[in-house]
Amino acid sequence: RRLDNNGLGESFDAMVLVAQAQELVTAGYLVAPRLFAPYRPELDALSIRKGDYAPGELERAVNKSSIVGGLVESWHAKARGLVTVVFAAGVDHSQTIVEAFRAAGVTSEHVDGTTTKRERERILGALGSGLTLVSNVGILTEGWDLPRLECVQLARPTRSVALFLQM
Repeated sequence: RRLDNNGLGESFDAMVLVAQAQELVTAGYLVAPRLFAPYRPELDALSIRKGDYAPGELERAVNKSSIVGGLVESWHAKARGLVTVVFAAGVDHSQTIVEAFRAAGVTSEHVDGTTTKRERERILGALGSGLTLVSNVGILTEGWDLPRLECVQLARPTRSVALFLQM
């Protein structure tokens, strides 16, 4: 089932089971993650739409200076200098994150659905080669791979296991 509770039977004839993340870690294709959770935003009052937090409400809940500052602080404590991708809750949130990292001296860029293909390619091509961090909104969740990626910050809480795994 999808987040909108509609089935996939009209689109697909069969389901193929693929390797799970832990199997890929064991086989050496993925690195075992080390998880750190320096803060927990208050999300209990948010509306749920299509199985996940309502986007606008979520962005307002996490786009706070204390939470964004916590991202920068925890990154400096645990991942300073590592090639990083941040998953943000919205465009304003992502841009706020980039501004905070830049203010802390970290080379950072933002990409979203309005970023031109050429600009996106330039930014992602620079990641790890002079550019340390890219914050994105809905761009790097599917079909993207960067073997030199060293750190991921999930600044976009989700109730969706599928989205969590994609991020």
